[in-house]
Amino acid sequence: MNLNTLSKDDLIQLQYEKGEVNITIEKKGANKALLKILNEVLAKKDIAINLVIDNREHSDDENAKGLDIAAFLPNLKRLSMQAVLTVAIESIEQLAIVEEITQLKIYGFIKNGISLQSIERFQNITTFELENGLNKKQQKIVDSYASLESLQVSELTLSSFTRKEKLTKLRIHKNLIDADQLAEVMPGLKFLSLERCKKISDFTFISSLKQVTELSIRHIKHISDLPDFNNPSIMKTVNFINSPNIKNIDSIFACTGLTGFMATELSKLNTADFSRLSELKNLKNVYITFKDKAENDRIQEFVERNGWEYRQPGLASQSQQSHK
Repeated sequence: MNLNTLSKDDLIQLQYEKGEVNITIEKKGANKALLKILNEVLAKKDIAINLVIDNREHSDDENAKGLDIAAFLPNLKRLSMQAVLTVAIESIEQLAIVEEITQLKIYGFIKNGISLQSIERFQNITTFELENGLNKKQQKIVDSYASLESLQVSELTLSSFTRKEKLTKLRIHKNLIDADQLAEVMPGLKFLSLERCKKISDFTFISSLKQVTELSIRHIKHISDLPDFNNPSIMKTVNFINSPNIKNIDSIFACTGLTGFMATELSKLNTADFSRLSELKNLKNVYITFKDKAENDRIQEFVERNGWEYRQPGLASQSQQSHK
């Protein structure tokens, strides 16, 4: 819901709402008096705040805009910020006034290497996402978050990241350095999404992940073989998006609990290579595309014969969805 469409009474009633509540504050900002009421509600109910920032907009006597809004919401705990248009955000120091942050997501037009010093003290952060990080200084601060459960960043160096027992969800958009150490650093990992990751030459580290149930490989064109899974019976979804050179998917057929499978832009496989998917009795959603149009027709017929839905299972099952 949009804050500027809510009245004072609407806001007050939110503290009695059951379940998840999300409020969006648009780039034009919000009335300061309304923000103060929202802050009182935040003291009683944990509401996720989605903040859209246009750094060309500036606060005035009546309305607070951008990160100036943090001064009026010291009780917020979950913040997702999206910087839009042409003027980059160069600092997030305004967040220092907030009492405690447990979830922080930073996307959009953000200065590369932006300092995270002002949020280092938030040691109860469970979810952290930074679209264009992490450099060494940023990683050092994020590494201090002992309660981290979900991490989404562009780059991560595992050899300088301490063991994270509680972390179950990892999304990497560009590079995962020292990937062979993943099972040791994140032993409880259940969800893994890798995008691009040109520096990973060997994907056999996936076989060491004992608890993973969801795997997504996105725009990694140099991967050719899907490694065996450590515990295939617990796998729920496997997605290969624009990974055309995959030529060996035999490990999929051991995933007896698989409910969703996706593979797109394939050039090394054909419909016959997927015939054993029929053995997976829990499979519900299948979405496969080839470079060859004739193969696309054949795979759709195969999916229909098996009674599966021909749709992207990742879209149906995604929880956080990746902010794109």
